[in-house]
Amino acid sequence: MLWLHPIQSHVTRGVGFSEDIDSAPKSLIKSQNELFLRSLCENISGAVINLNESLDLVTFVRPPFVRPKTTYRGFLEISPLLSLPVWSFLKTTEEKLPKRTNISLLSMESDHTETANVTVQHSLVCKDDPDVEIDKNSVVKGYRYGRTYVPFSKDDEKVLQYRTPPCLKVIGFTTAASVPRHHYMGNSEIIVPLPEDEAAANATSAIIHALAETGFVAIVRYVKQANFAMQIGVLTPNIKENVECFYYNKLPFAEDIRQYPFAPLLGDHARYHPSAEQLKSAEDLINVMDLVTPDEDGNLTEFLKPNHVYNPSVQYFYQVMHHRVIDPEYRD
Repeated sequence: MLWLHPIQSHVTRGVGFSEDIDSAPKSLIKSQNELFLRSLCENISGAVINLNESLDLVTFVRPPFVRPKTTYRGFLEISPLLSLPVWSFLKTTEEKLPKRTNISLLSMESDHTETANVTVQHSLVCKDDPDVEIDKNSVVKGYRYGRTYVPFSKDDEKVLQYRTPPCLKVIGFTTAASVPRHHYMGNSEIIVPLPEDEAAANATSAIIHALAETGFVAIVRYVKQANFAMQIGVLTPNIKENVECFYYNKLPFAEDIRQYPFAPLLGDHARYHPSAEQLKSAEDLINVMDLVTPDEDGNLTEFLKPNHVYNPSVQYFYQVMHHRVIDPEYRD
């Protein structure tokens, strides 16, 4: 069996190789196959490891799998007379745990293991008479108006639905300090000019450098696809050695910002004023949670970079799964 590692393709794992502790006596064909694989790894400066070590290596870290997929293909409209063809890709997104399947314990203990999956069925019943089942097609949404509910069918929604064509339109420009980072919402996206379009690349580069030199950002109206929800976001210029692009972050509307009132710390509520010890404890907590630390030269650098650090939740999930498979004591 030949298995190639997803990161390092010069590692061969063979079942029943000489290094395996539980390997049984091999036939002539298996011995020839092993000799061929060892010769192949030697010619490409690879390595042959046993199966037990390969399982530990695979489950030690779980490399993230990110499929590059465009979220928007269209124009960045700066004015009615100036539009630039751009593509948008996801830069950061929430890493979710793998899907799990519910299995019936009774089915697993019986002989019919092929029907072990659990099937969930939902039904609607009348509130006054629970024995009467209601057809799902006869149910419509209702919106409360005073003490009554106003029915609103799917046909009414289609008629009154707000139609939004895809767009990425600049509304205005503002200073970067006017857009606090804690107002960023959702996933981040990276916006680049249309590939192999030199004119679009030059024009986009000029706008990116102009915003970076003046310390400004662009506020945009963003609709990814037709009839999608409209977003208000910010385009932040990003200049690196090998790429020049925009970072897009969704911004909240006024209704999305929560205002939490607190009692004043002075005046009649002086008892709520924190003591020096409490202020010191809060300051120490903030310093411990700060991921920006100075390096040897005194430059501020990010301590845990997402490009170099795997998701701890996903790693822990796969380690637990591996432990439950290996150790029979934790399978139940």
